[in-house]
Amino acid sequence: MSNLKYNLLLFATLVLIHLCQCSSTDSIVNGSSSETVIGKVYNNDGTPACSTIVTLFPGSYDPVSDDLLYTSISDTTDASGYYFFKLPDDSLTPSWSITAIRMTTGTSALITNVYKIDDTTVAEDAILKNPGTITVTIVPDSGVVNGYLYIPGTRFFTQFTDGNSWITLDSVPAGVIPQISIMLKRDTWRSIKKYSVVVEPEQTTRIDYPQWEYSRQLYLNTSPDGADVAGMVTGFPVLVRLRSANFSFNEARSDGADIRFVSSSGVPLHFEIERWDSGEKEADIWVKVDTVRGNNEHQYITMYWGNADAISKSNSIAIFDTSEGFQGVWHMSETGSSTVFDATANHLDGTVYNTLVTTGVIGNALHFDGSSSHIIIDSSADSRLNMPQNGTYAMTLWVFADTIDADWQAIAGKGHEQYYMQSKGLGNNRATWEFVEFQDNRGWEYTEDSVPPAPGPREWVHLVGVRNGDTQQLYINGEKVVDGASLKTGNYPRVSTDNFTIGCFGRTVTIPQNQDMAYFNGMIDEVCVLSVALSADWIKLCYMNQRTDDKLVKFK
Repeated sequence: MSNLKYNLLLFATLVLIHLCQCSSTDSIVNGSSSETVIGKVYNNDGTPACSTIVTLFPGSYDPVSDDLLYTSISDTTDASGYYFFKLPDDSLTPSWSITAIRMTTGTSALITNVYKIDDTTVAEDAILKNPGTITVTIVPDSGVVNGYLYIPGTRFFTQFTDGNSWITLDSVPAGVIPQISIMLKRDTWRSIKKYSVVVEPEQTTRIDYPQWEYSRQLYLNTSPDGADVAGMVTGFPVLVRLRSANFSFNEARSDGADIRFVSSSGVPLHFEIERWDSGEKEADIWVKVDTVRGNNEHQYITMYWGNADAISKSNSIAIFDTSEGFQGVWHMSETGSSTVFDATANHLDGTVYNTLVTTGVIGNALHFDGSSSHIIIDSSADSRLNMPQNGTYAMTLWVFADTIDADWQAIAGKGHEQYYMQSKGLGNNRATWEFVEFQDNRGWEYTEDSVPPAPGPREWVHLVGVRNGDTQQLYINGEKVVDGASLKTGNYPRVSTDNFTIGCFGRTVTIPQNQDMAYFNGMIDEVCVLSVALSADWIKLCYMNQRTDDKLVKFK
């Protein structure tokens, strides 16, 4: 006789002896059979768990749709923790599950994938622990009417109806649950399976977006090895770049309509898809994160995709919220259009003249020829872009100068006598990047940095000008290069009736000297005007995230 058969026979004999001594044996046996399942239950401290109700179910048992009476077999453990099942003669079930519940302590255990071995099957030991909870988030826009959540091969299930935003299954045995099943009813029933769900004692395991097949965590690394930002940044639009190296485009809808994002606590996050090109396998998405923690490499958001029934939830207005200071955001990503669209609720769209679409830092950008190309933001003279003198505002953009020369080149702004950003020629192929506010009857307060040594022609540069009352700063590539302003005197009145323009001043400038229209020669991308004074941490995070070698978002 082999050692395995001998051990099985010995174990079966011991169990039969204990069963004969047990006063609480209560098996439900559907027919007689020589096939048996035997096992033992322990408390978490290693002592035998007597008087524990143990139930055997077919591994595929659905507690809502299947008949309990003819599929389950129950027993109660004896003083040594043993139980014994005799299987029905006509059983064709390939595998079984065993649940053990001790009513006096509220502890439980689950054993799955119990397969028949010869005539006697010895199940692995069951260890009783305090149960946990599983919570499943139901997506509000999914159109689900009702359904139920269950663990196959058990009586653990919960039902829900229309209006539920989550499903909670209590008293789940702790451990690794090989599979949970979610039945959702919209027009027809749909079964969703989630595998290897870990349940900790007295803890809640959360499953978000069950209708979505794929997910991935995106870490926001602000440590010195990442974006290197020390302070906390709030209300931040995180740029997520999807490429073939970090995302399988064939798993998502061709237009990206099934993309979703949630915080680490399960809160859905607003997002805007600026570009989705499944053919080129490139996408650029803005995700609104309420708080990005400084000097942290553990914060993450989760991205979901893989749901053919999903509809697009891209929403630029929620990302670039006017109540949080975003008053004009132009991605410059339109192709074949005479309009650039404002991503904010202000809808300050612009009319495009003679620009060419090109590749930008983020998606597309527009190229300006230096002689006639420009954009006018129509009806913006008296708008949220009309910042007062000594007000609180900021302007951010990416710029690529084809040439650095002795001419003035206007990048973006609201008139030469209000506020703007430009490249100012100095001669000898030198220039400065400048952020300027005009002061009524005083002149131009300008904050500038030389080019060179600042980044010069034919490279992308991130510029940010900040005005906060009577103070002014200029940031280049995330670093504050000037704090303060010089004054170019001029006894002229302040003009606030100009529209906001990109690529020129919008009218001929003659004071304090002739600058003509100051057309820009190069590329401009991602122009943004805010009615808040951005912090140094916000600006650095913006640059580190948006640069082509993104230092913030890490795919894991």
